[in-house]
Amino acid sequence: MKTFILITLCALFTISTFAEEKNVNSKISKVTIYQQNAKINRTANVSLPAGTTVIVFEGLETVIQPQSIQVKMSKEVRMLSANFRFNYLVDKVNSQEYKNLNDSLEILRYQIAWIDEQIKVLEGEAKLISDNQKLGGGQQGVTTLELKNLAAWYAQRMMEIRKSVFDLSKKKDELVKNRTRIQNQINVKTAVKTTTTGEIVVEVTASVATTAEFDISYLVSGVSWSPIYDIRSEGIDKNVTLVYKANVVQTTGIDWKNVRLSISTGNPTQNNSRPVLNPRYLFLYQPVAVYEVETKSKAPSAFQKNSYAETDDMGRASDAPAPEYNYVNMEVVESQLNIEFTVNEQYTILSDGKAYLVTMTEFDIPAIYEYHSVPSLDNGAFLLAKLTDWGKFNLLPGNANIFFENNYIGQSYINPKITYDTLLLSFGRDEKIVIKREKVYKESTVTTSLGTKKHVVTYEITVRNTKSKAISIEILDQVPLSNMKDVTVEINEIAGAQYVQSLGKLLWSFSLQPNETKKIKFSYTVKHPKDQIVDGI
Repeated sequence: MKTFILITLCALFTISTFAEEKNVNSKISKVTIYQQNAKINRTANVSLPAGTTVIVFEGLETVIQPQSIQVKMSKEVRMLSANFRFNYLVDKVNSQEYKNLNDSLEILRYQIAWIDEQIKVLEGEAKLISDNQKLGGGQQGVTTLELKNLAAWYAQRMMEIRKSVFDLSKKKDELVKNRTRIQNQINVKTAVKTTTTGEIVVEVTASVATTAEFDISYLVSGVSWSPIYDIRSEGIDKNVTLVYKANVVQTTGIDWKNVRLSISTGNPTQNNSRPVLNPRYLFLYQPVAVYEVETKSKAPSAFQKNSYAETDDMGRASDAPAPEYNYVNMEVVESQLNIEFTVNEQYTILSDGKAYLVTMTEFDIPAIYEYHSVPSLDNGAFLLAKLTDWGKFNLLPGNANIFFENNYIGQSYINPKITYDTLLLSFGRDEKIVIKREKVYKESTVTTSLGTKKHVVTYEITVRNTKSKAISIEILDQVPLSNMKDVTVEINEIAGAQYVQSLGKLLWSFSLQPNETKKIKFSYTVKHPKDQIVDGI
């Protein structure tokens, strides 16, 4: 039995040892970038003799995930095995730019070292002169003229030495700055360089000599992308243009030069195990005494509030028609689990850890424009574009650059994970819409009767349109709510506002013609026992 095993192992060893081995350079044909990691597709044509051949696809990434390797080949070739390994013996060939930088660095190092030596000599001479400046002071017969000449020579020579040291130090500083800049550039060039490469070893057999086409694919780590958007509008009577981009970063050790890219919303390395529901048992709760400290958080400004993609403040869905949109410069494939955007242009993305911007697609989206203001927080009027049926756009959460009428407005944030039908995009405040909110003191009173204090509060909101075009605007305000039995809130006047009692919100929606002014007045009454102090009225 042992003899049989030994013979079998020897036979296998003989096949592997004498099988012809071919080193092959492959070319990247496509890269599919996931939110984390990427799939690399490589192609190569290999001339094969009849029989068994070991093909070594060399010069690959070291961050390959071996379990993901797939090999496709011509039908006349049969694969026996495929494995991944590291090659530690290949010397990395540096670029000419890297060599030039290194040469410059060596020259600067030599120049700096030579300056240091010159300074040492000059400082040594200065020390020698200083130590012997009393030369002749104890000797007989030294004339006054000789002493004057010696002092003059001392002063002149020391000045020359100091001047030389100063000039050399200044020159050294410049050389050190240049050395630092070049060293930083070398660090960038070599940040992800390594002398180790990856190899995929494929053992195949062919019945006859042939030239076979190989297509290998595998996952690599060190790659990611994040969405970023450009949102543009040429005016309130125009559609919204949304440019969908990807910030791509890769540190695989291999530069991607002029490759076709696909951007996928999927993540093949995430946990795909289904959750298992286990029994949940009740337990006794032991209360712990805690001390509460009341804190008041500052309410966000209207701009902050409306800079985010959200539904309107009243929780309403827009009645805008479903938009028609077009994909530009992009093939979009929607699978059961994710979306993949195939970019038509070829891109070069270096393995340097820097972000490279890839334009994925562009949407032309019909929108309903409306101004929005919350004058109790901010007197500004903010232009909103309301988009419906936005789930078809396959967006991910990300920052957005906002442009209106060819002007950069600022940044916003798109959060498509909300569950509302309407996506709101803020194009910033419009200074030509003037809004003022004032308390009407002559109509706001405080009275006490039969142990009850009554507060009547009245506000007036003035809205003026100084634009040359008519606008639609919604004004949002609120009345306080009470969850205390002895404190009640009653509505006196809301000037036709839509009132959401559970939220205490008031919403006015109306149109304003050019140079038209509209006043809104609302009033409410708060009652509570006179011996209580109620805040927030």
